[in-house]
Amino acid sequence: MAVPVEFRIQRSWVALGKWLGFVALAMGLFSLAVPMFDAEVPWWLAVVSGSLGLAGAWWCMRLGYRPRLYSIELSDEGVRLPAENRWAPWSQLTDLAERLVLQRVDILDQTGSRFASLEYQLDGFSEALDRTIAGIRLLSPEQETFRRQVSSGPSLFGIVVGGLMVGFGIWQWFSSGAFSGLLLACIFVGVAGYDAMTEIWSVQLRREGLVIKRGPRTRIIPWNEIAGVELSLRPVGNGSQLLDVFLIHPSGTREHIRPLGSNPFHLKSRISHGLEASRTG
Repeated sequence: MAVPVEFRIQRSWVALGKWLGFVALAMGLFSLAVPMFDAEVPWWLAVVSGSLGLAGAWWCMRLGYRPRLYSIELSDEGVRLPAENRWAPWSQLTDLAERLVLQRVDILDQTGSRFASLEYQLDGFSEALDRTIAGIRLLSPEQETFRRQVSSGPSLFGIVVGGLMVGFGIWQWFSSGAFSGLLLACIFVGVAGYDAMTEIWSVQLRREGLVIKRGPRTRIIPWNEIAGVELSLRPVGNGSQLLDVFLIHPSGTREHIRPLGSNPFHLKSRISHGLEASRTG
């Protein structure tokens, strides 16, 4: 990393930001204008929906027309933000924080404040993340077990929203006999059950290898069946991505193993140390 490298937003995301910006702008202005043509639409509803549309338009156009705001330059010495002309040496940067909702990884300084961010939409995100981890030299705790965190943002959001849907469906069934409400509740319970049976709940590092618990099934992967481990993005639908930990098998296939809510940087680091220890005997 002798020569500084600047990582920029992918062109496809820039083009998408421009297009979505105009769509959101049109929808926001239309929502604000509706009460002038339809007196039955309350003004407060028009203001709320219109404001949301305009806020979305601002964010999308910012991405589409000022993508350099999200660029980041990495070198052997530290991190520079080209758009703000700010720079910090690696010695002043101490940690990384995953921001799943914002689709980025924040680089934190010694005070715990965000100095810069690695947007998931960067061209070469994985390389930028590897360079950042090497520069900061993250320390991982002596943790042997990584579990799915029910209290994590995405899990908690799903539980709350799902619980409200089930409650609403049951209430509709008892109050008016509406079968659709009960059907909605049953669908959510089925989705939650499928999630519980298929998602990874824990990863444990042992002397003989990794013990992965997926739903009710437990599987042991010996260290000699793991060729490597890496951090990479995994699409999870609706344009969103998840920073995941992938095992690389000798055949070249990749398998994601991160329990949702666990620290991906610590998990990857601990598996790397386990692989080194197994190979050195």
